[in-house]
Amino acid sequence: MKKLAILIAIVLMISTFSGCSKYQKANIIGLTKVQVQERYGDFDLNGAPFMAKDGSYQGFGYGYLLQESHVGYLGTNPAVYFFIVFDKNDIAIDCYKGYHSNGG
Repeated sequence: MKKLAILIAIVLMISTFSGCSKYQKANIIGLTKVQVQERYGDFDLNGAPFMAKDGSYQGFGYGYLLQESHVGYLGTNPAVYFFIVFDKNDIAIDCYKGYHSNGG
């Protein structure tokens, strides 16, 4: 019985912590571009203008590759990135997981 309880505890710990992402929005918002690069390394996808939903300029977006694009039987899956948007002062104002069709 003790072995079963230990096994269950180990499985729960692994499942709880394996979902943690390297990039956490709460730890990035407010950092400068230089601070983000010092913490996570060079960006995999370099600055592209980022527009708000109303069409206004919001800043420049950079990205870290999470999953490369690949071709499968049902078509091509685009690369998955963690995007970080910086304002005109190079301060992180938004970040999100998204797709990039060129794959970097």
